[in-house]
Amino acid sequence: EMVLGPSTSALLRVLAGSLGRTLRPGDEIIVTDADHEANVGPWTDLERDDIVVRWWKVNRETAALETEDLRALLTDRTRLVAATHASNLVGTVHPVAEWARVIHDAGALLCIDGVAFAPHRRIDVRKWDVDFYVSSLYKVYGPHLGALYGKREHLERLPRYNHFFLEGEVPYKFQPGNLNYELTWGAGAIVEYLESLGSGDLDDAFARITAHEHRLGARLLDRLREEPRITVIGQDRMTETRVPTVSFTVEGRRSSEIPPVTDAHHIGIRWGDFYAVRLVEALGLEECDGVVRVSAVHYNTEEEIDRLLAALEPVFEGRSPARV
Repeated sequence: EMVLGPSTSALLRVLAGSLGRTLRPGDEIIVTDADHEANVGPWTDLERDDIVVRWWKVNRETAALETEDLRALLTDRTRLVAATHASNLVGTVHPVAEWARVIHDAGALLCIDGVAFAPHRRIDVRKWDVDFYVSSLYKVYGPHLGALYGKREHLERLPRYNHFFLEGEVPYKFQPGNLNYELTWGAGAIVEYLESLGSGDLDDAFARITAHEHRLGARLLDRLREEPRITVIGQDRMTETRVPTVSFTVEGRRSSEIPPVTDAHHIGIRWGDFYAVRLVEALGLEECDGVVRVSAVHYNTEEEIDRLLAALEPVFEGRSPARV
């Protein structure tokens, strides 16, 4: 039920190219404006084959996707919904198990982009009952490969994206050119590394990761919330429905001006749209160069969060870049 490939973006192209051949003109696919473009563009490109694309719009107040908005879009022609598990821009964790129930009741399939979720929480595709789930192995501290999970019955019935004589061969029919052997071999160390973070058990490891990252996110968000010139995009407190991917804007400053301030302290944060271009546009943030994003993970420390906040003090105080 697993297909490896050079990247999540490439695997979603393969999946859309294969699944698209099973659709008929007038069939519908639902995409969101909250996703990384990797899980949008391959599906919207099917419009050229007269597939109808319907848009699940983000709630601009919460920067989250709402289940009730999804229900309003589903019809008897809906064939697939493509959405994100955790926003790579604002860190919101969405209720994919709930979505799966709603979508399956409507007779459609669900494809989830889990790239921004995987470093922070354990993936359980069977528990959630998703049909397809993609992630990037380098996001979980492995080599630069992508991984696609698909329910076996779906992968077997989908047409090949490879040579004609591989029609019945899963996963090879979805792997044109085969894989990079060295990277594939190296992927085996991911589980070993993650298990080493706990007591040799993945559940324990991710429980520890979640607890530690909650402390990191809370420390950062609690300070940002105190600053009147800072607007946190999405949830401004750590909850179970948030990972410590924190984005914000600064009143009177372009987001592109902020990372150079912390670069001088050897602290890496970034600015931009992070390929979630449609989300930045939906939230009206394109004119300020998108957002400033802080991406904390398990190997970061509370001391590093404090160093970041100290480096941002000139920004909090409203000093101009020239004086920082």
